[in-house]
Amino acid sequence: MDIKLQYEEQDGPPMEPYQRVAAARNEYLQRKQEANQYKLRAEKQLGLRPCTAESNSKLDGQEQEVGRPENQHFLEDRKYEGQQEYLRQLDLIRQQYHQNMRQMRQKAELVLLYCYPPITLLRQCLAHGQN
Repeated sequence: MDIKLQYEEQDGPPMEPYQRVAAARNEYLQRKQEANQYKLRAEKQLGLRPCTAESNSKLDGQEQEVGRPENQHFLEDRKYEGQQEYLRQLDLIRQQYHQNMRQMRQKAELVLLYCYPPITLLRQCLAHGQN
């Protein structure tokens, strides 16, 4: 296997199993912390999370208003717009699905009509109540 963890790359005496487990756990926790920091940074850039510098500056010398923060309304509007866009995309997907199903049914009917005309004629007669 080509993938090696950081603890396996160390030169020196072989590690005991409990040391390997501890090293793997430490590496996992470090990567998890880095991933959380990356996620936090991305959320701040997207405006999903307020910047800590802004909230700290509000706390310095000013009392915060009781109630909702000023950017809360903006965040809710943005969330609502995102939900609406998602629903529009979902509706387009549904419409495309139904259109595809109609086309497939029409193609199947054409195949039956041209490949098996007696069966198709019999089906039409039975559907209309004629014998």
